Amino acid sequence: QSGSYRVKGMLGELQRGAIMEGVRLEVLSRTDGSIWAGTVSLIDYENPTQGNDYDMYYGGSSDEMTSSSKYPFYVELEDTTGLLLGLHVYMELDVPEEEPTLAISSAFILVEDENTGWVWAESGRGRLEKRQIKLGEYDPMTDTYEIEEGLTEEDFIAFPDEELCKEGVPTTHEVAAGEGGVE
Repeated sequence: QSGSYRVKGMLGELQRGAIMEGVRLEVLSRTDGSIWAGTVSLIDYENPTQGNDYDMYYGGSSDEMTSSSKYPFYVELEDTTGLLLGLHVYMELDVPEEEPTLAISSAFILVEDENTGWVWAESGRGRLEKRQIKLGEYDPMTDTYEIEEGLTEEDFIAFPDEELCKEGVPTTHEVAAGEGGVE
C-alpha cells in the first residue's frame, strides 16, 4: 500500500468481536522469530470470503452447512525492517505487560485501616524501623496484601514480634539457630 507494507489477516465468524480497528497487534515471523508491532487499520466486513480452515489446508470440499464467513483485516506496521513480501506470519494481541506487584503475607503487616499498614523493615543503616506502607488489594486465598508504596523487593522485613522488634535494634540476615527459613 503506497510504498509500505500492510499485513493481511483473516477473521472468522467466532472471532468477529475479538479484534477491532485501532487494536494493537504483534506480527511474528513464522521462520526466524522476528516481531513487528502494528495497529489494525481496517476490518472488511463488506467483502467476506467463504470456507473453513480444513478446506484451506487439506483441500476438502465444503457446503453451506460446514463453511463460515472469513473477513479480511489489515494491520499497518510501525516499522517494516526485515519484512518480506509474501512472508507468512502469526498475529497476536499486543497486551502491555503489567508491572509486577509486590505481595506479602498479612502475618508481617500491622494493619491500621484498609489502605494503611506498618511493617518492621531494615533501614538503610542496618537498624530496624517501623515503616508505614500503603496497602493494595487483599487476597483471602493466599492471605496476602499487595503493597503499593513503602516497600520494594530489595527491602528486608521482620516478623512483628512484640519482644524483639523495637526501633533502632540492629538487624541481621542470618537465620536464628535451630529455626528454618529462607535467606
